[in-house]
Amino acid sequence: MTAAEISIQYDTERTTREAVTDRAAAAWLAAHPEVKVTEVNLSKTLQQLFTELFKTGGRRQREPLSAHAESVLEAIGVPPGQFAPARAFTKSEELPGQYGAMFGRLAEALAALAAAVQLARIPVTNAAAKLVGPGDGIERRQLRGFVVGLVRPHAQKVLARVGCGASAEAYLQEILADVGMLAAAVVDAGKRKNARPTVLSERGAQQFARYAHEHLQALRGFAAARYGEHADDIVGAAIVKLCKAFRTYPDLNIGFAYGRQVIINAANDYFLALNEQRAWETSSPEDLERCAGTTDDEDVAVAAPDAVVRMVLAAAATLDDGSAAGSEAGLARQTLLRYFLADPAEADPRRARLAEHALNVMAAQDESDGFRAELEAIAGTLSPDGAATEHIITLAVTALRAQVRGFRNVELATEKAHLH
Repeated sequence: MTAAEISIQYDTERTTREAVTDRAAAAWLAAHPEVKVTEVNLSKTLQQLFTELFKTGGRRQREPLSAHAESVLEAIGVPPGQFAPARAFTKSEELPGQYGAMFGRLAEALAALAAAVQLARIPVTNAAAKLVGPGDGIERRQLRGFVVGLVRPHAQKVLARVGCGASAEAYLQEILADVGMLAAAVVDAGKRKNARPTVLSERGAQQFARYAHEHLQALRGFAAARYGEHADDIVGAAIVKLCKAFRTYPDLNIGFAYGRQVIINAANDYFLALNEQRAWETSSPEDLERCAGTTDDEDVAVAAPDAVVRMVLAAAATLDDGSAAGSEAGLARQTLLRYFLADPAEADPRRARLAEHALNVMAAQDESDGFRAELEAIAGTLSPDGAATEHIITLAVTALRAQVRGFRNVELATEKAHLH
């Protein structure tokens, strides 16, 4: 795929920077099968080059481009002035096709350099490993974490000196000409990280306490408005990140905007982990139907082929006493269904989130803080009365515990019957 083909393809449709880069990386590797770099790593390095060299996305876009960055744009036939609006888009944000075409040309022009950065990882790591002393306490895997972050800026200096159009091998040789310097910098970075404090100093603790006093309430409000029932978990994770920042830099001088970005970053991590967990916990409709021995939706819902779903629906049924929807029993029922089902209004076992850990907590008579906190987050969004939340959770846990006990007793009786 040539730059012209990328231009034709993306001039007529909206796309994302990420999609353009993925396609360009795939096309470049197909044309250079001798280069042993994965498509994922090549695309990722290209995105990092875009961010650093062309200052794309976030506040960086307001900074002027270096003369070197402008020369790269001119080399691919894109006037820097025309490229300026494209810098405002993040890698996953939808952008017009004309800007997609520009990023496509950049990806093609920088692919060889990005490949050289990836190819340099092992030689630089090997050289760095030889410089590590017995008492340094640095493992090879730690060194690898610093290599790309140090090689990439060095590669940009090589690009400024050599220019666009060189092969991956030529860029690699230029980078490795300074392998000793790079290796020493990698080891030095590892030593500095190991020397960082592991606890907050008195000064760091004072600064962190001051920051929390001034901004924590506002940050909680921001998180609550943006993330609802998940706000407490996200704020907790953000506080840990902020604490680490003050641990490393005791005199850190930051304001609300910094904390807000930490909240957003923590939320991104939180929802990514949550989505991965739910993807693992969600059952396949076909698998559950096979377990039930039927493909009739009504029969599946009644039979509840998965044991977890049967117990949750039974527990919910004991709480559904015909009282008003806003009663504590009704809210406890909704809390259970929202925790275990993708759609609490649709009691379809094929859309269950199979949370085995919650049932193990119930079976072990151990009301762990983690599980109760998850229920509390849901119950808190259902009940305007904060004082009633604990009672709602207790009702839900008691109902579920009773069903789990009954299920475990049936299992034991069945096992004994089989043994005899």
